[in-house]
Amino acid sequence: MLTDSKIRAAKPLVKSYKLTDSQGLYLTISTSGAKLWYFRYRLDGKEIRLAFGPYPQTTLAEAREKRDAARKLLASGIGPSQLRKVHNTAVDESRTFQYAATAWHTSSLKLWSEAHADKILTCLKRYVFPAIGAMDIAQVETRHLAQLVKAIDDKGVHDVAQHLTKIMRHAVQQGVIKYNPAYDLGGVVTPVVTQHPPVSG
Repeated sequence: MLTDSKIRAAKPLVKSYKLTDSQGLYLTISTSGAKLWYFRYRLDGKEIRLAFGPYPQTTLAEAREKRDAARKLLASGIGPSQLRKVHNTAVDESRTFQYAATAWHTSSLKLWSEAHADKILTCLKRYVFPAIGAMDIAQVETRHLAQLVKAIDDKGVHDVAQHLTKIMRHAVQQGVIKYNPAYDLGGVVTPVVTQHPPVSG
């Protein structure tokens, strides 16, 4: 594990080298003395390196926060570098999945009880927004949703797919997107409803 004192003490050598922190995070020291953060991970069998910025502009604590956020995305089956590309294009907030989901939720409030509305919003905030909330909704594909639904279903939350379908349908109806990628989520997870124990005679 790195410390600020270790990083400050690191001097440039004839060849660039790296100082390893933990869980894929490391700092490279170039021959010019520049110090850059990187996070290394594997996705679909490929090793990928994601840049987190220079030290000390990006502190050790900030680099670890970025690593932890990236690991959460990976746990949901989404590559952080893919999301980075979306961020780098400066997504208009009104184009994000989170904005569209919030608009759908607001439009549906009259159909739900307050408790049900709160339950759905909590589910979205806890499981969905951290993974794809910042993405341009037009960039969200069926595979992103399928990976997310599978990861959330494994945690015992089974009604996310229908929320995603309704969010995307609302976005289509509002003219935000042309096609609903959630239509093809059928079969991603095994339905758990109607599995009642047999009644013994």
